[in-house]
Amino acid sequence: MRKPKSVLMVLDNYYPPDIRVSKEAGVLIKNGVNVYLICWKGGNSLEWEVLDGLNVLRRIKIKGFRKIWSMLNYYINFVSPLWLKELNRAVEEFNVEVIHVHDLPLVKTCLKVAEKHGIPVIADLHENYPEAVKDWLSTDKSFKSRVFNFLLPFRRWRNYERSVLRSVSRIITITEETAEHYVRDCGVPAEKITIVRNTDLVENLLNSRLYPDIIEKYKGFFTVSYIGGFGPHRGIETILKAGSLLVEKIPELKILIVGGGGPAGYDSTLKNLVRELNLERNVEFTGWVEYKFIPSYIHISDICLIPYKLSAHTNDALPHKLFQYMAFSKPVVATRTRTFTRIIEGHNCGLLFPSEDYKELAECILKLYKDRGLAFKMGENGFNAVREYYNWRDDERRLLDLYHQIFRG
Repeated sequence: MRKPKSVLMVLDNYYPPDIRVSKEAGVLIKNGVNVYLICWKGGNSLEWEVLDGLNVLRRIKIKGFRKIWSMLNYYINFVSPLWLKELNRAVEEFNVEVIHVHDLPLVKTCLKVAEKHGIPVIADLHENYPEAVKDWLSTDKSFKSRVFNFLLPFRRWRNYERSVLRSVSRIITITEETAEHYVRDCGVPAEKITIVRNTDLVENLLNSRLYPDIIEKYKGFFTVSYIGGFGPHRGIETILKAGSLLVEKIPELKILIVGGGGPAGYDSTLKNLVRELNLERNVEFTGWVEYKFIPSYIHISDICLIPYKLSAHTNDALPHKLFQYMAFSKPVVATRTRTFTRIIEGHNCGLLFPSEDYKELAECILKLYKDRGLAFKMGENGFNAVREYYNWRDDERRLLDLYHQIFRG
């Protein structure tokens, strides 16, 4: 990459935050690439802002007639006229040489633009998107969700995935399991796929600022934490039900739920369940917090949880928080999925339980509460695993190797 190259990243969301986008963009910027990110515009946010060297172009205004018109077109052929216009504009304005699109929905739109300008498209697939849609829509019963499901059912998403992924230049995905899916179910040649995992630089995490007020607040508790987005497929109800079995056995129990989101009213559903289980004294919801506070919440935790409901989507998922937990030497208790089994059981850095089995989850937590030596050893194993096997340095190298190949043509 001797002369400056120009890459356009595409994110069907607002930015910031998106950890994966910022890490990948940071790698390219550090290596002399000009990176532009086109994303949603929200509220009074700036249309163009430079954040850590990343040119953020908030050009997609998601309201009014233009939004409805663009959505209707997308429902018909998976191409968004609104995005198509802004992507063409950005490619021409910044002499873009590669389009790097995050997640499946806008891949076909990006392919249309790339074909016009004779440039490659990299599809960066954060998850098995059709299966994720199935999970989301199975639990969201709103009118909007029902309309979306009628117009874009799972079958259409699966067919769309198969058709567009054969046309992109390269695919980036997060795990060996998702890579197998694209080869087996979508007919993508294995050599087109690069695995860039949701890892972190251990050194950066451990050098994060810790906030004394958070640390002081939870002194004296045995803290079991879930950190992340909300939604029925995340399995937070399983945590609460397990808590109801633990309050008499762990007097100092604090169940900390850090995050938010999910379908409308879902947080109220969780809080109602807390009241039904008489856990008001033991459960705390922090609401959504800034990313800078997350290391402090992990630091004060005795056990960290990932209690996903098992599905074709979650079976291959690999969230950032797993490696963040491990970097802070915390034992992890998670659902027995394919990916979690390979990593957590493979490195003996936590315990696994069957999906939605709150009794087994309670037993796992109780085992680590009673055996602090085991908990310490599993936390130590997790730290060693992220230091040696699951460190962003390795994923950064794979990303750079991919871009070297793309730029060489």
